[in-house]
Amino acid sequence: MDPFERLPAELINHIILFAADFVGIESLLTASPRVHAVFLDRPGLLLQELVASNSISSAAPIQEIIQKVWLLHSPSFNFHSVEEYIQYAESVHDQPSIYSDGAEVLQMLHISAQIQRLACKCLWTMQQNFISVVSASPAGRLSGPIRAQKAAKPFSWVEESNMHWALWHLRHYSDLHNYASRLDWPEHSMKKVNEYHIWNKIKGLTAEVISTVAAVLSDLGLSPIYSYPYLGEHEESIQGVWWYRSETPPPLFYSFDLEGSMDIAIWPSPPIPSDDIVIDAWHLDVSRCGQTPPHLEWYKNWARIRAYERQIPNYTPLRIQPYRRLGVFIWDVWRMYSTGLIMWNSRPPLIPAPDWDAEVGELIGLGHVAMVEWHSRWLTLAGTTC
Repeated sequence: MDPFERLPAELINHIILFAADFVGIESLLTASPRVHAVFLDRPGLLLQELVASNSISSAAPIQEIIQKVWLLHSPSFNFHSVEEYIQYAESVHDQPSIYSDGAEVLQMLHISAQIQRLACKCLWTMQQNFISVVSASPAGRLSGPIRAQKAAKPFSWVEESNMHWALWHLRHYSDLHNYASRLDWPEHSMKKVNEYHIWNKIKGLTAEVISTVAAVLSDLGLSPIYSYPYLGEHEESIQGVWWYRSETPPPLFYSFDLEGSMDIAIWPSPPIPSDDIVIDAWHLDVSRCGQTPPHLEWYKNWARIRAYERQIPNYTPLRIQPYRRLGVFIWDVWRMYSTGLIMWNSRPPLIPAPDWDAEVGELIGLGHVAMVEWHSRWLTLAGTTC
């Protein structure tokens, strides 16, 4: 018997929006014919409200990508070029888009749930890799066990939102590429589709966040297709994306179906961060969604210096693949600081910890750390030494 059979539609609508969880709602629609029927009474409006009530999908940069993906799955539109598509997407950027087609909405709900599952799986995988590495060695006064404890803390809103942001971009580019191929768009349109980073205003460093997530998806069993010069289509770049021309497209996926995805542990989205001075000081505010983490810029600079500081270049520091698997370009400033990997809280007075963990600040202190020590810690992450 369907336990929702006797509930009024208004209450079921409230349950759907209160959950604000795509995986949970998709499962509920499958399990309950009554909820499924109520949802299909006004599917477009409910999904739009669900996106707006979820703490991650409601972030402006993510909502924008979701709307662009939605256009590609709507039977109401038939775009004949990328210019036509971009023009329309920009024209409805700040307008609500309520579609009534039930199949279309269910497809978008499925995609959203799929993104949520992949985000949880990628974050969990990266975190386990990260814990394993930092637990093996100290960083100053931070012992291996303490570093592992800090690395294992729950994910912040910034970390989760950037993971979702990257996954939605991978989905958007892949869906757009497949859409253009299916409709046989002209050559100049296909060229612009591949210039995805440019017309989406994604700079080289931030594009690396997307490639980092693609690399982890590959490890999990998906099959990205790369377009790096002089590399095969299944060869991941060993260097950061910023080394390549901005016209280089992101990795392409023909499928985001992960084997065993229904068994992935799912957790509630973290709340939207409060607007206060501590959150802002640690770069944990909502404006950080889709932005380059500061330590990615630092890695880029020191890796290049380390590679070319000797007469015979040593390219080991430039090999970015290990860092992708450890999630260091997804982690927020606080996680990197509390595991002894960046200098942040270096001047008095100490900035309070965002989770009120005073132990870390006391252990790290304000003492000077030589640059060679920072390099050593990062090289140790990758399994190499100075």
